[in-house]
Amino acid sequence: MSKLISVNIQNLDNLGQSSSHNLRFKAPSYLIDKSDKNIDVCYVEDLEKFTKKSQFEDYQVEKTTKIKADYLLHNKQKMQEKTILFKEGVISFGREQFKNCDVNEINNTLKKFMIDFQDKYKVKVLSYSLHLDEGHIDDNGKKEHNYHCHFQIVNYDFKTHKTGLRNVNYSKLQTELFKAFEHLGFERGRDYRQEQKKEAETAQKEGRNAIKIDKPLHLPHYKYKSLKTAKNDADKKKLEDDIKNLKIEFDKLQQNIIDTNNKQQDQDKKYQKLVKDRKSEFDKYDNLLDETIKDLKSVEKTKEKLTVNLAEKQQEYDKLIKKMDIVNKKMTHQQKAIYSSLKRKDTDLEIS
Repeated sequence: MSKLISVNIQNLDNLGQSSSHNLRFKAPSYLIDKSDKNIDVCYVEDLEKFTKKSQFEDYQVEKTTKIKADYLLHNKQKMQEKTILFKEGVISFGREQFKNCDVNEINNTLKKFMIDFQDKYKVKVLSYSLHLDEGHIDDNGKKEHNYHCHFQIVNYDFKTHKTGLRNVNYSKLQTELFKAFEHLGFERGRDYRQEQKKEAETAQKEGRNAIKIDKPLHLPHYKYKSLKTAKNDADKKKLEDDIKNLKIEFDKLQQNIIDTNNKQQDQDKKYQKLVKDRKSEFDKYDNLLDETIKDLKSVEKTKEKLTVNLAEKQQEYDKLIKKMDIVNKKMTHQQKAIYSSLKRKDTDLEIS
């Protein structure tokens, strides 16, 4: 690919936008080396004086009016509205081979090619611009130039009163370009139109749909800008949609947090009430326990007192029995009988 040279011709809708890009009225932001001087060659004296985009646009309008009038005069009918009167070609050079060449040699070869091109196809080349400042910077920080040449074409011949690029054989045009630059070491680029034609013929024979063969295009600046603007608009719309969706997700998340907090607060209130109720019951039972302990202590003290009193009474009783035993020894038989009777009654009373 580094030695290939190829040409591509497209419709030119706006001569002003194309010229503004080609002549660098306003330098594009994607230039990688503004120190590289481009080469501009103009074949129409009036255009050399133009310094504004609007001047080229006015020229295109005036030229279109003259062409249509000339066509009507000589062909006795109006020109079809779909007729393309302005075109722009782009010649792409293999990067490595371009570096091996002298820029002046390339420029001289371009001049000769432009003259041969307009003579053969009966068109007018307005100008061409050899761009040396476009490209990109790779991941290693190395500048990778995209060397190419824009040339603007008026697709009409005032001698034949017809358009010149009606039925161009682009395969032959590709070969003509290659022949013009062959002496500088360039190789012929791919002929995508011819490849597509062959693919269509093969597909028809095989009874299948033809596979589309894509070709790399070097878009005119105004189309590139339009596509970039469209892409930026699409990116902006996507970003806005993403932000909108994120906001919806955020609102949902925020609401979930609020709902969760509310639910947690309700649970906390229930838990606090349960704790409070349980504490109240605990305090109640705790107080009851305290009272029961106090009662038990009081009973214990009463028991101790009773035990002491009983011991004292028992001592008194034992003393009394001893006294009665002494008295019994001194009593008569009749007195003993009475004493025994009293003692039994006393014992029964004690047991009771």
